[in-house]
Amino acid sequence: MKKNSYKKLTNLFGNFDEIDKLLFNFRNNFEKQFLLTINKKTLKDNSVASNEIKNRIKLYKHWGFKNSNTSFFQIFDKNFPKTHSKLSKLFKLKKAVSSIIIQEPGNTLPYHRDTFINFKLKNGLDPKNESVVRYMVFLENRKIGHYFEVEDNVISKWKKGDVIFWGNNYHMGANSGSHYKATLNITGISNKESLHNNPIKKINF
Repeated sequence: MKKNSYKKLTNLFGNFDEIDKLLFNFRNNFEKQFLLTINKKTLKDNSVASNEIKNRIKLYKHWGFKNSNTSFFQIFDKNFPKTHSKLSKLFKLKKAVSSIIIQEPGNTLPYHRDTFINFKLKNGLDPKNESVVRYMVFLENRKIGHYFEVEDNVISKWKKGDVIFWGNNYHMGANSGSHYKATLNITGISNKESLHNNPIKKINF
């Protein structure tokens, strides 16, 4: 088992109303995504980012994954601007972007490692730049059947508002329970003041 493959950075407590309202009616508020479906633009594009997506999907299919067990619902930060602005400032991430992902029972995000290639290219960063990071916020208390794994470490006892960071380690998420699993990912350019360099036990959100 790889030690320290992830770390809990903080627990956010306070007002989640903007997020909770979106979750309550997520099937209408969110767009359903199919992990193994490549859009037409990506198919025609031979950029570094598009080729990475194509290669990753090819690998997932080889492992036996299908759209029927890798789908998810997603919504982006323009739909929760107050929360996004708060998190960007609290976490001290520059040019941050975020999205909420809901995984229904029976779905998996296969084992992978983030490269942030689209974010890096969009912001004029070298693909090898290591200052781009991602934090994940659990938006509800963990329920039976909800899992997140980093390298060989299984995370299965999270609370609403817990924030974790796993660097560039391989990870996956799955929902084999009976209730949807909701998380928020925020990605941005880090610095010495960013939260993963200065963890805080609890933050009033």
